[in-house]
Amino acid sequence: MSWFRMHPVIYWLLGIGLMAASIWFYFGSQKDEAAKALALTQDPPAAVEIASFDRATNVGPADEVVVKGQLDHTMRYTLTYKKKRRETTNWMVPLYASDTTERPDSVKFVLMGEANAVPMEALLESATGIAGERPIVEINGALSRPGKFRSMVSDALVEQGTTLARDAVFIEPFLEGREAGLAPQDGGPMGSAMIGGLGLLLFGYGFLRRNSRRKAAAA
Repeated sequence: MSWFRMHPVIYWLLGIGLMAASIWFYFGSQKDEAAKALALTQDPPAAVEIASFDRATNVGPADEVVVKGQLDHTMRYTLTYKKKRRETTNWMVPLYASDTTERPDSVKFVLMGEANAVPMEALLESATGIAGERPIVEINGALSRPGKFRSMVSDALVEQGTTLARDAVFIEPFLEGREAGLAPQDGGPMGSAMIGGLGLLLFGYGFLRRNSRRKAAAA
């Protein structure tokens, strides 16, 4: 069946679904932007050693965190997710407790971000000391969701003889500073408008299809 010759009800349902999604996307993005604005009116959360990290008390507005730990630069990876012709590359580096002497059996904290290379120089700017061969860093960033990269992170850790903890915490550092990391993004309203507009077009096309079917039946 041709995409342009489906039953009108299908277009109406698709249109309503997209318009509802655009509303949800718009209010979600507005909520995120409000949280960022609130975070910038306050000091960042107090720095906490990752061994003592508690989501209930150590996470500020916009999921902002400041954590201390050992940066295992020997396990830095770039991970590329491919789907059809599109590629997305993220980098990852594990973070251990500052008093760790050996690589842990399970990794709970992972620094991640979208880029084609691991920004080691920027990460090392946050170094406050060293433990053996690993720098101790204090990272200001935001909690993130690895999504499709979670399994790839897990596989990379398994290659090195360790595993990813079930309750792993992923953090995207503010590599260009706190203000840049919490700056508003303009894509939310535009994206929701595009989704809503497409939904409206499909909804309207459903009526055109209904009228066309009626004329064909009457002929």
